[in-house]
Amino acid sequence: MRAVLSVAVAPGFREMSCGVLLRLKPVLGWDMDRATIELHLASAEEHVALGIDNVECQREIILKLELDGHDTVEAQRLLVYFEEQLAMHVADRDRLHRELEGTAWVTSAKLADQTDPISRSTCAQREQLGSKR
Repeated sequence: MRAVLSVAVAPGFREMSCGVLLRLKPVLGWDMDRATIELHLASAEEHVALGIDNVECQREIILKLELDGHDTVEAQRLLVYFEEQLAMHVADRDRLHRELEGTAWVTSAKLADQTDPISRSTCAQREQLGSKR
C-alpha cells in the first residue's frame, strides 16, 4: 500500500488528477511566439500519438502473455508507466493548445479521438519492422 502525501501546490500551478503539475502562466512572464508554440505543439501531438500506440501495444502484449499462461507483473508495470507518460504528454499538448487559443482551461477530448488511426502503426506492424532490422 502506498502512502499518500498531501503537498500544497505552489501558486501559479494547477495539479491535474493524474498528479501532473501544470504551470498557469509562462515562467517570468516570457511568452513564446506563435511559431514556437506551434512547433512544440506538433511535437507534443506526435508524443501523444506514440504514447497511445505504446499503451495499445502493451495491452496486446499483456493479453498474449495471459493467453499463453505467462506472468504479466512486469508487463503490467510497464503499462502503468506508459499510461503515466501518456497523461503527461496529453497535459503538455493541452497546455500548448491553451497557449495558442489564449484561453484559461480547456477540457481534453477522449484519448481515443486524439490521433488519426490511419497514420498510426499497429503493434504487429512495429514488431515486423523491428524483426527486419
